[in-house]
Amino acid sequence: MIPPSLLSGDNAAFLDEQYLAWLKDPASVDATLRVLFESVGAPPPNGAPLPGSGPRTPPRSLFAARSVASATAADPAAVHRQTRAVSMINAFRVRGHLDAKIDPLERRQRVDHPELQPGYWGLGEADLDALVETAPTWGIAPVARLRDLLTHLRKAYCDSIGAEFMNVIDTPQRLWVQEQLETLPVRAVLNPAQERRVFRKLCDAENFERMLHGRFPGTKRFSLEGAETLIPLLDLVLDHGARRGIREVAFG
Repeated sequence: MIPPSLLSGDNAAFLDEQYLAWLKDPASVDATLRVLFESVGAPPPNGAPLPGSGPRTPPRSLFAARSVASATAADPAAVHRQTRAVSMINAFRVRGHLDAKIDPLERRQRVDHPELQPGYWGLGEADLDALVETAPTWGIAPVARLRDLLTHLRKAYCDSIGAEFMNVIDTPQRLWVQEQLETLPVRAVLNPAQERRVFRKLCDAENFERMLHGRFPGTKRFSLEGAETLIPLLDLVLDHGARRGIREVAFG
């Protein structure tokens, strides 16, 4: 069984190329891929011409999903909608942090950035229920309603986390950040018990800081203020270390 995550983007193109090579010469591909392709089998003839009777169309890809744009290539509105959807995806990656809900007290006036609105890209209310290809977005089905794609992008880039990362030159690093942000709405980060543990650790650190400030006034020390997130991080590192067999830790 082929994992769905391998059947899109560059993976699909690579598998297509290897599959066609396997049809010509099974020994020309890796042994793992041979086992995979043997489980899939060769495509049915479908009325293909006999050998030597002239050129034939290459076998249709077994891996690439049917393209919405190609399926509706005769519809200019669908093509326009698809290209605009891709532009909107990029706009959220570049401008999404400008509309993020990073002020829990809501004292900062939020101004909707025009590039994050469907109307800026010529997409109206009638387009929102139309199907579009969601590539190159992570964490959503390859084909979805434009409305669902817009909701997913807002959760990823305009919620309580704002990330400005499109200036990263290294492509693998930038793609890694994109994947982490865009899959965040569909995966659990902390369960309630873990959230309470983190909250307790932060409260303990804050209370310890206040105790030091009250008991040793004027004494030189290095405050934790501004770096409180280091506490749950160290707690996580120590917990994982203990699970891996570490019995003693020294740091300073």
